[in-house]
Amino acid sequence: TPRMRWDSTYFSVDQLLDGHAASDADPDADGIPNLLEYAWCLDPLVAGTAGVPGGGVENGFLVLSYRQNKLATDLDYAVKACDDLLAADWTTNGVSEVSRADSNAWWQVVERHDTPVAEAPRRFMRLNVSPRP
Repeated sequence: TPRMRWDSTYFSVDQLLDGHAASDADPDADGIPNLLEYAWCLDPLVAGTAGVPGGGVENGFLVLSYRQNKLATDLDYAVKACDDLLAADWTTNGVSEVSRADSNAWWQVVERHDTPVAEAPRRFMRLNVSPRP
């Protein structure tokens, strides 16, 4: 699988056996678990946050920008939005991809909430990454 190839690129056989490569493991202690290091095309053995998703307002719209590992064909990426963190009614409705730039090993993807910030003053976005069933 693509994930197994990625694991074998970064981890020794001993590390694979002792759990260093587990999806929720964080061997470089940077707060980013291996699943997300893989998803964002990061090095799981080098601490750092360069390349993690970021957000803001562009042209009057709330946006989220993230890396999508081109080789991670075994993952699903879904940007979701909601207007109430307590209700947590996250949905992909009203979220659109606005750009996808080729950065060799990954796509730099920008998605936006389609309602202008002026019309939706309280809006949150997040990126869900999950293994494909």
